[in-house]
Amino acid sequence: MSERQQTLRNTIQWSYDLLNDDEQRLFRRLSVFVGSCTLEAVEAVCEALGDERGKAFDRVASLIDRSLVQQTEREGEEPRLMMLETIREYGLERLTASGELEATHQTHAAYYLQLAEEIAPKYNSAEQQRWFARLEREHANLRTALQWSLERQEAELTLRLSNALDWFWLNRYHLSEGRYWLEQALSASEGVEGVTSLRANVLNGLGLLLLNQADYEQTVKRCEESIALYRALGDTVGMAWPLQILALVKLSQGEYSRARTLLEECLAYFSEANNKSGRAYTLCHLAGLYGDQGEYDQACSCAQESLTLFQGLEDPGGTEYALLYLARALFLSQGSKPAVHALLEECLALTKGVGFQYPAVQALLAEVVLSEGDTVMARSLIEKSLAFARTEGYREDIPGTLIVCGRVTAAQGDDAAARAGPQAGHPSRSRRISGRGRNAGRTQLGSSPLGRSGGPARDHGCPHSARLSCRLRAINRCRPCSAWPESLRRRLGRGAHYDAGAGPRFSGTIFPG
Repeated sequence: MSERQQTLRNTIQWSYDLLNDDEQRLFRRLSVFVGSCTLEAVEAVCEALGDERGKAFDRVASLIDRSLVQQTEREGEEPRLMMLETIREYGLERLTASGELEATHQTHAAYYLQLAEEIAPKYNSAEQQRWFARLEREHANLRTALQWSLERQEAELTLRLSNALDWFWLNRYHLSEGRYWLEQALSASEGVEGVTSLRANVLNGLGLLLLNQADYEQTVKRCEESIALYRALGDTVGMAWPLQILALVKLSQGEYSRARTLLEECLAYFSEANNKSGRAYTLCHLAGLYGDQGEYDQACSCAQESLTLFQGLEDPGGTEYALLYLARALFLSQGSKPAVHALLEECLALTKGVGFQYPAVQALLAEVVLSEGDTVMARSLIEKSLAFARTEGYREDIPGTLIVCGRVTAAQGDDAAARAGPQAGHPSRSRRISGRGRNAGRTQLGSSPLGRSGGPARDHGCPHSARLSCRLRAINRCRPCSAWPESLRRRLGRGAHYDAGAGPRFSGTIFPG
């Protein structure tokens, strides 16, 4: 330890020694919180450990006066407490020496499990972004609780906390981290009795994250495991969620018949149980499938019914999703119309520039304005969509968005740049957590058209026709698959489906059942 570090440590120890017994105990317990925390959290943990109710406030004030704890405030948010890391490390030493470390960590983990499970049912409420933001502020403490539960082999706690957070991880762009924790929870709970339902939920949550990372092989594996567990439990509604994810994998691979069968099965399960949310999401996906196959009246009907259901549920995320599907169905059937613009504007008003559906809205709007000849606006919109997908790790969105980028570039008259690919010099960047690899599913939204054209689809002899349903129409500067950049054809060859006449698919959500 350097002389400067030793001097700082002596100062902290001197301040600690000036505290009375109650203040010292509070100081030690505060050290389990990572980053920052609320006074409410401190009071809950201390009272659960036996402290008298209402005493924490005065003791925290004393620690703030002695510069052992800092208080931070942001407008519109509850004040938060934090320790400098050096002070926190000293507190952990004292907590360990007192023999209170395990009990304090256990109480800390129990508090954050309760918090996450109280927030989870509110994910589809009108204040969903508020609750996501709350979990974001508590993320460091949630990680600490998960890590402690894994190290202490608290399998049920790990499963419950992971299950409560999967939708948060998806919506707040923590795909790789969420995948890590969900996989760890499953590994730690193998062979543990009494957690079958939790494992089914966590497998389903993992499937939705894998789908968004375009890891289709693992998506299918995990969803099939989830389905088997739900079937063993006799839970047909639970089973319908991973079935829906499998349907979207089939859609992405151009297996329309199988996808339709799976979605119709899901719809039957949800309808029988009067699960309106599940029915609404399934109708959205059927709208996407019908649109892909040119059944536009059915696509519009399904999307409109879905929108009505979501509005009745007062679910803003679902409403946004249904608006996007309805806009797409109308664009496919009618081309650019005021109604399409109105639906997308309403959708953007709901996204408020956040959430993973934002880039899908931007991408479809880019195609709408491109069909109207506004290549400058189309370029701006599609670049926003592509930047979002790259930065936040939604790899499934990238190939289709790149194709739209290429179309915009070609429409601007730069054929060489279009052939080179808009990804040149801009590798995809997935969000990753340093040292670490979001009952829901996030699903794929069916093709979005670049424009309208009459007449049948034409086969250009696509070399990937065995793996892609590559039905190219004469829209704008449509080129056969062989003219696409090699890097893009490699991406599409790994199971992605692209109908070049209707355009690439974009992603959306399935909400927990």
